[in-house]
Amino acid sequence: MKKVTVLSCFSLSFLCVLRVLGGSSSQLATRIEPLVKAHEGRVAIAVQKFGDPVAFSLNADEPLPTASLIKFPIMVEAYHQFKEGKAKPSDLCILQKDDMVPGAGVLTPHFSPGATLTLRDAIRLMIAFSDNTATNLVLDHIGIRPVNTRMESLGLPNTKIHSKVYKRSTSSIDMARSEKFGLGSTSPNEMLKLLTMLLENKLISPEACKEMTEHMLRC
Repeated sequence: MKKVTVLSCFSLSFLCVLRVLGGSSSQLATRIEPLVKAHEGRVAIAVQKFGDPVAFSLNADEPLPTASLIKFPIMVEAYHQFKEGKAKPSDLCILQKDDMVPGAGVLTPHFSPGATLTLRDAIRLMIAFSDNTATNLVLDHIGIRPVNTRMESLGLPNTKIHSKVYKRSTSSIDMARSEKFGLGSTSPNEMLKLLTMLLENKLISPEACKEMTEHMLRC
């Protein structure tokens, strides 16, 4: 199993979810605790070797801002909708000028309004390039609330997206949470649970899990 590392950093707090290949709990604590003490914000961490118990955790149930980490749950919901027939990988996304937002990605700086891509390709850009504009195109197709409903059904009540990227004022479904957490929220333990379901082929189907994992490994 290849290492999968997901890291979200922000100004006053960070959330770190790691899949590691080795290291005892004491060794991990020795390496991680000085970093925690040196950090001036809130810290929440969970470290686990796939298939083993959690080796190290700190405030692992505390919800914190996700930044782009929330794009993983968005992808999961999209693949659920593929299975349920609510959306198709071949559905077309047509890029409009108003869709183009700043930040990570390739669509805004390198594509022109009117460009057409499939929903599957928008998901690939969202994950592999953390493309913010592609993320909003995906959300236009699958919705914001369905992502949160799906995460709750999977036992992940703190894993939520609150609005489209860079469009809080016009798309937020919970302004209070948007102001508190930004784009989305989750906890280290909830991300470990979702990653475990992915790696154990327990999300949607083994084929879907394989494809989603391939997208993530191209990050």
